[in-house]
Amino acid sequence: MACDVADRDAVAALLAQVPPRYPLRGCFMLPGSSTTG
Repeated sequence: MACDVADRDAVAALLAQVPPRYPLRGCFMLPGSSTTG
């Protein structure tokens, strides 16, 4: 699962997909950057 945490609606939609049988137990934020050219 992944979403843009700056988008409140995207986060709400993602959390709505988490089934009660398998509760969310953690969250990783892995920012990255890249440069081109």
